[in-house]
Amino acid sequence: MSVAVEHADEISVGNEGRDSRATRHGCRVLVALLTVALATSAGATDTSRPLTGATPGTESGRDQVGLRIPVIVTLRASPHGAGGVALVRALQRTARTSQPWLARRLTSPGHPARQLWLINAVAGSIGPDGLSRLAGDPRVGSVAVDRAVQVASALSGPVLPSPGLGNWGIADIGASRVWSELGLNGQGITIGTIDSGVDPANPALAGRIARFRDFVGARLQPYDDNGHGTHTASTLVGVPVSGAPIGVAPGAKLIVAKALDGDGLGRSSALLAAAQWMTDPDGDPSTADWPSVVNSSWSSPNAGDPWFRALLANWRAIGIVPVFASGNSGTVGSPGSDSGVITVGADDDQHQVPEFSGRHEPVTRPDGSIVRKPELVAPGVSVVGGLAGGFAASTGTSMASPHVAGTVALMRQANPALTIDQVTRILIDTATDIGPPGPDTASGAGALNARAAVYAAAGRVLPAEAAATPFVAVPQPTAPTAAPVPRSVEETHPSVRARLVSVRLVSGHRVAVLTGQATAPLRATVQVFNHANGRLAFRLARALPSGSARIALPIRRPGRFDVRIQVLTPDGASVNLSRTVTVR
Repeated sequence: MSVAVEHADEISVGNEGRDSRATRHGCRVLVALLTVALATSAGATDTSRPLTGATPGTESGRDQVGLRIPVIVTLRASPHGAGGVALVRALQRTARTSQPWLARRLTSPGHPARQLWLINAVAGSIGPDGLSRLAGDPRVGSVAVDRAVQVASALSGPVLPSPGLGNWGIADIGASRVWSELGLNGQGITIGTIDSGVDPANPALAGRIARFRDFVGARLQPYDDNGHGTHTASTLVGVPVSGAPIGVAPGAKLIVAKALDGDGLGRSSALLAAAQWMTDPDGDPSTADWPSVVNSSWSSPNAGDPWFRALLANWRAIGIVPVFASGNSGTVGSPGSDSGVITVGADDDQHQVPEFSGRHEPVTRPDGSIVRKPELVAPGVSVVGGLAGGFAASTGTSMASPHVAGTVALMRQANPALTIDQVTRILIDTATDIGPPGPDTASGAGALNARAAVYAAAGRVLPAEAAATPFVAVPQPTAPTAAPVPRSVEETHPSVRARLVSVRLVSGHRVAVLTGQATAPLRATVQVFNHANGRLAFRLARALPSGSARIALPIRRPGRFDVRIQVLTPDGASVNLSRTVTVR
């Protein structure tokens, strides 16, 4: 799933070089636009900062219509020429000297304004009369409506008590090989996530949460009353559960900002405040305690909307890598459309890009450079992750971007000196081309290859792959109506040689999913997910005798199915195989 942000375009209210009569006319238009925007979003208010009726005599001015308009007002004053800790100090110093008057004006009884030092803006509410006066103030740079945020629809399977075979994406991107070959798992690296919170009781997140801040209900202890945040967090840093891999960087720690409530609702000001807290979580600007990378599995439907752009520029200057989901509407919104972020689309375990994955045509900048979105794709179909009370397979670009953010953590563990541009370049250069030769609109540079990216970050040469080991032959189907057997997914172990195959039958709907040989009795767990919606069709656990083994599953309806199988070996290891099965 991903998060769609409904956000109004920024409305400039600067008065430089304008005739006073034109300025007054612009103010009237601005007030009208904001009042209409308020009316259209009145049903989706931020529960932590509800709209209030006007109070006569307040500093924000008397309200002609009895309502206050939620706005984010950005001031002109801004520091320049600094980075890192120096920039954090300069931004906070500028906000202290320039914002107090505006904060008072946007405060209503019981609802103080929210000061945003990271972009020198203040979020609050004001009546139309007060807004008219504010629009004419030369200190004001721009005004935008503080619009509602809504979690987009998602494809998610039922919640199960265990992760089964775990997240297929870990092996697909080569993360598990990074752990074993390079000894890197994210230890010492901090990852940020802005989402619906996190369930600290989920076993995949045990000991992974370093800090938590609630920008919705101001609760002190971590929680997630929606589930989206827990799922993305587990893909970032989840530790293996019952031997099943969950997260890309299980040694990393997590900084969690909750900016969306249980219904997936919030405000853009809450997202901005959460991003600001990520920049200085301990409240001490002299300490560089910000995360190396922040995952944001949400996007605005409007490409090019600049509402997050100033914040992203400061994040980059400070050294925070921003990773965003491309969205589930088939097009890339913002902030993912900005050139300063790494934007991630989704692919499945056959490296096919689903139609929902956000994409758009390349944009040529004034300097002649080309911006392609997304930069790359990552596992985003039927990804197993944590939820409240267990685990579930979910589908969406929200599931894809944490794979990339987790990979960035591994890269920065390998080489802490990497710049954001270097991180982005390595991810693009090492991606596996899965579409037409070269970059394409759907998959960008290709599918995430975490193993190649981390080797490149560490300055090491990627080892050549060893020659494949011969496997036992797979019996061909004898039914005259059977289609040819597609290429198998194979894996070997000293005690088992197995092949996962898909046999498409025109009638009967029985699919042989495993054949092979074993030197000792084994146990296999098979899970089959509906490819269209990510829901679990059925789960089977059974013992396999020594010698030849074969499992055939009854598929009652035609369609595409994700089949995942785990064979447990006598020494406690496991053989994991997966592929998509088509039944006609």
